[in-house]
Amino acid sequence: MRSLLLVALVGLTGCLPPDTPAKHAAKPDPDIAELVHTWTVENHVLAGNSSITDGDALANHGRTVEITTSGYSSPFTGSCDDAARARRERVFADVSVELDLAGEARDTAIHFGFGDPLVEYRLTCPDHTRTVPLVIFISGKRAMTCFAGACYLLAY
Repeated sequence: MRSLLLVALVGLTGCLPPDTPAKHAAKPDPDIAELVHTWTVENHVLAGNSSITDGDALANHGRTVEITTSGYSSPFTGSCDDAARARRERVFADVSVELDLAGEARDTAIHFGFGDPLVEYRLTCPDHTRTVPLVIFISGKRAMTCFAGACYLLAY
C-alpha cells in the first residue's frame, strides 16, 4: 500500500505546473518590424551616375540582405552585429531625384511596387568605422538599397 501511494505521488508531480512561468516570445518592435527581414534582390535599376554595368548588377540577383533587430549583413556593405539605426519618412519623388533615377529606371522601380509611403533607414556600425553604412528604403513589402549607382530592388 505504501509503495502504491509513493508511485501515485511521483506520478502527480509530473502534472504540476513548472516552477517558473513559461517565457512568451517577445513581440517584435513595431518601429522596426518593416525593416527586420531577409531581403532578396529580385531586380535592379541603374542610376544615371552608375559606375557598374547592367551585367554586373544582374549578377547580384538572388543575393540577400539580412537585417536583424541588432545588426545587418549585406553583400554590398559588409556586416555589423551591433548596428545603430536612424529612420525617416521620405517621398519617392524626392528619393528618385536624389538617387538619379529617371525614365525607365524610375518606372521599373514603380512597377516593382516601390513608391509612397516610403521610409529610409540608415544602419551604421559605430564600433567598426570601416564598415560601410547600409541605407535601405522600404515601401510596404518592397525595399531598395543602392551601391555604386545600382539600386537593387528587394522583396521578402
